Amino acid sequence: MSDATVHANSPWTLDKIERLRALWEGPEMSQAAIGKLLGVSKSAVNRKRIQLKLCGRQSPIKPRTEPKPLTPRQLSKIACLSG
Repeated sequence: MSDATVHANSPWTLDKIERLRALWEGPEMSQAAIGKLLGVSKSAVNRKRIQLKLCGRQSPIKPRTEPKPLTPRQLSKIACLSG
């Protein structure tokens, strides 16, 4: 495990690093959910994932299929411009 270094003040123990690897490669879990299980933030999970060179995953956020509806303010601006 040459790429997994643990520093004295780090929240990352060798056990947590192994659990992160298993959770990352297992069933799809968000970084926030993994962080909660490990007791660290989702940002810490992301930074450690990058350090460990774990592959990225596709975003679970689905793209919009329909355009976002206009707000009343946007509609009033359009009305002012057109008339």
